[in-house]
Amino acid sequence: MLIFYLLKFILMMKSSNYVEPLIEYALPTYILVLPTFVINQLNLPPTIAFMIASIPFSGRIVGALFYQYLIKVVGSRITVIASLVSLGILSAFDGLTSNVQFLVLSRFLVGVFFGISTSIGVSEAIMSRSRIATGLTMGGWAVGWIGGSIAYFALHLWEFIAISGLITIPLTLLIRTNFKEREVRFQFPKVLPVLVYFLSFEPAFALTLAPYVLEELGENVMLFMVISYSLSLPFYLFGYKLGKYFEYVLLAIALSSFLFFYFEIPEALLIFTALGLGINSIAPTIAQRYGANALNSGIALNIAAIGGTIIPVVFSQDIKSVAFLTILSMLALLIMDKESRKIGEKIPI
Repeated sequence: MLIFYLLKFILMMKSSNYVEPLIEYALPTYILVLPTFVINQLNLPPTIAFMIASIPFSGRIVGALFYQYLIKVVGSRITVIASLVSLGILSAFDGLTSNVQFLVLSRFLVGVFFGISTSIGVSEAIMSRSRIATGLTMGGWAVGWIGGSIAYFALHLWEFIAISGLITIPLTLLIRTNFKEREVRFQFPKVLPVLVYFLSFEPAFALTLAPYVLEELGENVMLFMVISYSLSLPFYLFGYKLGKYFEYVLLAIALSSFLFFYFEIPEALLIFTALGLGINSIAPTIAQRYGANALNSGIALNIAAIGGTIIPVVFSQDIKSVAFLTILSMLALLIMDKESRKIGEKIPI
């Protein structure tokens, strides 16, 4: 039975409906997360180092806002290729300088190109009308983290790790699909859908601190990160089935966060990562009850992603306290889920 599903998975991956959107999400994620493995090597105060590592979360909203204009003019293929090439070049330059101002600007631009490429990848996956394609595309976040973990293990030094980002350039040869937008269509979301996405993303934001915690504990960073993010992959595909056990999932996320960040038990990271990322498959359903739709969900998601810049920077001075933020976030998300189920339709603000 396992061999049957493995063969089925391989055959599915041969389709461009699966491969290209995955690449368009995984490669930008790889570039985005690389500095989180070498915070100590940046030789900067932790607050500044984490700001440099996480500022792309702010830049991605710019890319998400303008990607439709770009593909309307030049098409999706050229836009994606230009974005991936730019990401590789920016990463390589980041490894060659210690100038804080340059790194801040460069990493912000990484976020912009991340927003462009991943937005196109998600659009292509949605157009395929395949839940598996969409799940695999979103799973590119985990694939990018796994790649970053392996690069850290193999290269270790920041200069070499950053230069490895140039791998995005030859892989652009795999990008063949091209489409153009006939018109630019989006609308700004209301507050509650953004809040739903922010709360559901909070574990992912907190995970930016995980490599630093593991390194401080003297643990094998690559081993823990590869295993934990590999465990999360099935949840991207089938996480929507967790909805009926949502209360227990949120409780497990809160407890595992407390065990990892507060009590520094590294094994708890496995549960926290798998389930913490898995709830991203449920969040869109909750957000839709609060008025999210095809025109505003992408913007709502990327506005919420600004938390990825704020949380690592704010909690870098007291990492243990991020466990309490996770507990409060999961409690708030549970309340929002319960309230939205009572109404069963859009809630006006």
